Amino acid sequence: MGYVAPECFHTGKATPESDVFGFGAVVLEVVCGKSPGVKIQHEEHQFTLVDWVWMLHREGRILEAVDERLDKEYIVKEASRLLLLGLACSHPVDSERPQTQAICQIIAETLPPPHVPPFKPVFTWPNLGLGIAFSSIESDFPNITLSS
Repeated sequence: MGYVAPECFHTGKATPESDVFGFGAVVLEVVCGKSPGVKIQHEEHQFTLVDWVWMLHREGRILEAVDERLDKEYIVKEASRLLLLGLACSHPVDSERPQTQAICQIIAETLPPPHVPPFKPVFTWPNLGLGIAFSSIESDFPNITLSS
C-alpha cells in the first residue's frame, strides 16, 4: 500500500483521513530510513514498513526501527514519539487516525504520543447495504438459506 490509504482502493477518493495515512507513511520513512513500498526481511518473514514497525512496537522494541545510519545518535523520546505517531496515522481504519490538529500538537509535544494498540487492527470494507440485497434474494428464492 505504501502511501495510499486502504479505503482509497474502495472509494477512489482522497480525504483528510487518507492524507493523514500518507503523512504517517512519510513519518515512518524519515525515522526508519526505509521506503514504505519496500519489503523488509526479518527472520523468516517479509514485512511492509508499517507492519515491521508495528511488530517491533508489539514486542517492545520499537526503537530498533530507527534508521541504523543514525548510529544511535538521536533523542530516544522524540524517535519513539514519531514512530508511534507514524503508526497511529497508518491505522487501517480511517476514523481511528489522529486529526491534523492533534498531529501538530503531538509533534510540538503539547500532547502526549498517541496510544497505539500492540496488534495492528484489520481494515474492514464499509457496509455496502448487502443485507437489503440478500433480503430480496430470500424473498425471490424462499428455499435458499443465507447465513453470515
